[in-house]
Amino acid sequence: MRNTDEVSAPSQRALNWLIKRGVSAAAMSSPWAVHTSRIVFDGCGRYHANRLGVFSYILPAIAVGEIVDLVAWAPATGQVASRLGVASYLGEIGRGDGGTGLSITVHRSPLSWLRAGRTGTVIIDFDAAAAPLSGLALQAEDQPHARELRQRLRLPPPVIMVPEVARRRAA
Repeated sequence: MRNTDEVSAPSQRALNWLIKRGVSAAAMSSPWAVHTSRIVFDGCGRYHANRLGVFSYILPAIAVGEIVDLVAWAPATGQVASRLGVASYLGEIGRGDGGTGLSITVHRSPLSWLRAGRTGTVIIDFDAAAAPLSGLALQAEDQPHARELRQRLRLPPPVIMVPEVARRRAA
């Protein structure tokens, strides 16, 4: 019996599915290989392995050259989620990206990110990605995607308190 937490190498059928959609062998294997698993999305941006769940590709989320989380992408539904809740996007965002006139390409889905050879980024958690991407130049796939990014990548305003007002309210 297979361990329900197991992530495995993709079957030839899973690899062929990606190849037919324009993903290169290099994008599937480097720097860390794409894996597969059956998972269940928890509705809060995370996933859990479950042998009765939906087939998903498992992609590493990288920060400073290290895997910090795993991201599940279910092609059947388009859903994405992270395993630990650490990853807010796929792809590394370098310090110079977006701030030096170079834009960061934001892909709609892991499929388009893989097709592009894992360049740019795919946003997994818009709330968490808003701060790291704030002030950077982002390149959307098209106008509707640009509108979606503008709407969803919003920083919440700070909470501003005035000590005298807080004391008066408490009294």
